[in-house]
Amino acid sequence: MTKEVKEVHVKFDLELLANSNKEAKKLKKSNYASKEEWQIAIANKKSDIMKKDISWFLTHAYQFVRGGKLAKRYYNHVEKETNGNSNRKYNPDVLHRGFGTQRDIEIKALCNSFGGSLKCAIPQFEKYFHKLLKRYDEIDAKKTNFLIDKTGFEYAFFRYSAPMTYKSMRGHYPCGQRKKKKIRKGLNPSSMKAKELVEYIAQNTKDLLITPPNLLILLLHHASRGAFNKFLTNEKIQEYWYVKSGDVSALHNLQSNGLTHILKDQNNSFGSFKEEKDNYVGTLTAKQMHLDTLIPIQNYSPRIIINKKYAIDPFLITRYKFESKDSYLSWINFLRENHEQITFDLDIKDLYAEDKKIPF
Repeated sequence: MTKEVKEVHVKFDLELLANSNKEAKKLKKSNYASKEEWQIAIANKKSDIMKKDISWFLTHAYQFVRGGKLAKRYYNHVEKETNGNSNRKYNPDVLHRGFGTQRDIEIKALCNSFGGSLKCAIPQFEKYFHKLLKRYDEIDAKKTNFLIDKTGFEYAFFRYSAPMTYKSMRGHYPCGQRKKKKIRKGLNPSSMKAKELVEYIAQNTKDLLITPPNLLILLLHHASRGAFNKFLTNEKIQEYWYVKSGDVSALHNLQSNGLTHILKDQNNSFGSFKEEKDNYVGTLTAKQMHLDTLIPIQNYSPRIIINKKYAIDPFLITRYKFESKDSYLSWINFLRENHEQITFDLDIKDLYAEDKKIPF
């Protein structure tokens, strides 16, 4: 595939990005048991702000390339999903609307120079799943003008790289050699000013993978799972899936059939993978999950010129979509009939099923 270089000129307000150094200074030393805990909290706060700023910038990059409206800009408040006695916020990053379409996009970003994984919050996915099933009900009841075959959500996984160098480390190693350690070259992004951060991400954006719900569920089954409290406070610990960067690479690599690669690895853990046989996503087969009806569409983004100063060079975009309207409608019917099994296999809450059980 050859890159057909086109250019688009866009504007980006740098004031939308936070000052991580200024925000981190608001953490008071007296609130922590030791100086070390305070310093860790400051470093984590700066890192968290930096990641949010990068995600916000890449959300704009998605809009520059794929269109849609930025949800946080066009809505003063997010929708509240009521489930029993608790209120859950539904807050996608980008909204696609028009001509019967209601498709919401969640943006995730990862620096893959150190390997790593893309972090997906479990409660967030529960909300997306809940909202999708409720929208299908609203369409059935003719409470909306949206079309069922144009209703859904996608997760968009951006990856960017970091300039790297190697440092020779002293120590006792075989043959008297020194060990080389991979380290970041230049200033840490968490200490950068807004202009520096925009230039850094613009120069290093690598690729974008867009996944429909059934492919996302496969990635989540294959992901590790964990929880942590990043600010060392009494705040509720958040649970996450950690989607492997290697799985994202596999799905970009169309020559190696990334879907087969992930299914093989997933099913080998149970000793059950066989070519041309049923392979499982949880307790459901890959065929039942309609993974065989997905086709990849791959191209390159245009060259994006930001504020006439910063440039994002063309990066690879791979989007998986259903091969036909009928295949998507078949998936929707399967999802509506089997959502409890899907959520059980993922070991998450089925908020939609819980709603059905609540007496009114």
